[in-house]
Amino acid sequence: MKGEFYKMDFRAWNIGTVDLGLEQEAAYLRLCHAMYDVGGPVPNSPRFLMGIFRCGNVKAVALVRQLTDAGKIQVTDDGKLTNRRVSAELADRAQLSAKRSIAGEKGGTARRRDADRGAGESGVGLDYTAGESRVGLDCTAGAHRVNTSNPLPSNDPVRAGASPSVSRGEERRGEKRRLPPDPRRGGAGRLRRV
Repeated sequence: MKGEFYKMDFRAWNIGTVDLGLEQEAAYLRLCHAMYDVGGPVPNSPRFLMGIFRCGNVKAVALVRQLTDAGKIQVTDDGKLTNRRVSAELADRAQLSAKRSIAGEKGGTARRRDADRGAGESGVGLDYTAGESRVGLDCTAGAHRVNTSNPLPSNDPVRAGASPSVSRGEERRGEKRRLPPDPRRGGAGRLRRV
């Protein structure tokens, strides 16, 4: 996925890898990246390890053995390589993705229901009752009412009160406006083209 990233607490990383050499730390990081990339455990094959570590077969196998001995990498029952933290982060990511997917399917109605529940508890928020909406802090029964029961159909110029052929600016150019009386001219108002 383009732009894929994960959070990394660099201080925790530095503390957790203090006993590793530079090659081991780099191999560990590359293994974690590979696990995030595939979304789970990675193969424990020399060919795969040589590719991600960019080294020979013997060196790749030795690095994995050192990381498993240090407890950084675990071997699954089916022989793949995994890491507890990466697995937990991937599970959290999948849970969040599923939650957002469900909210997206509801099309925003969940947010409105949540706001309704919050308004009743704290007195602040939105209150949708009988087709009306009251918004604000300490709203009184008749304050700030908006009628939401008859929404304006889109592209309906008659109900919107606008002429489809003449823009607002064109209407103003054609009208003449009477200015207030000028006391210096004897109180007579004059016409001004707008």
